[in-house]
Amino acid sequence: RDNVFIWLCTDEHNWSKGLLFIWETEGFQKALKAWKKIGTNMIVWDYPIYHHSFMTPLPNMPVVTDNMRWYVKHGVTGIYLQGEHCPTRGADRELMRCWVWGKQLWDLSHQTRDLVQDFNYGFYGKAAKPMQRYDDMLWQMWERLHSEGPERYVELHSGFENFGYCLMKTPNFIKDATAAFEEAERL
Repeated sequence: RDNVFIWLCTDEHNWSKGLLFIWETEGFQKALKAWKKIGTNMIVWDYPIYHHSFMTPLPNMPVVTDNMRWYVKHGVTGIYLQGEHCPTRGADRELMRCWVWGKQLWDLSHQTRDLVQDFNYGFYGKAAKPMQRYDDMLWQMWERLHSEGPERYVELHSGFENFGYCLMKTPNFIKDATAAFEEAERL
C-alpha cells in the first residue's frame, strides 16, 4: 500500500563488508531490488560505524555517500544512518560523520572529501591541519584496501571481527596517527 514503508537494514552488508560499495556485494542489493520490483516504499537503515568497537578507526568515509546515492537511484525515499551510537560512549569521529552525512542527506551532490575538510578546518581551528592529515591517512588506507578488488578484499578481510584492522594497526599507522593527534593537542 502507498502508506506502508519497509525499513530495509544494511546489517548483512555493513557488518561483514562495510568497506565495500553496496553494489560490490549481492545480498543487500538483491533484497532492495526485489522490494523495489513489487513497488515498495523503502527507507534504508544503514550502519556506517563499527559496532564491535565504536571508537576503532573506520576508513569508510569514501563508501557511505556513494552508497546513499545508489539507494536513491534504486528507489529509496528515506535514509537513516546510525552513526552516533550512544552519547556516553561515542563512535569514531562521530561529530564529523554526523555533520558530513547530514549535509549530504540534504544534497547528495556534496563531495565527501570537501566536507571532511570543511568540518576539520571549521571545528578544530588551529588543530585542523593534523586532524585533516589523520582523515587523509584513513582515506588512503581505504584506497589501498579497495584497490585489491572486492573479491580479494572480501577473501582477506571478511567481517570486521576477522579484519581486526590488521593493515591499519601497523607501527607506521599508529606512529603517524599518534603524531597527528599530539600535534593537534599542542596546537
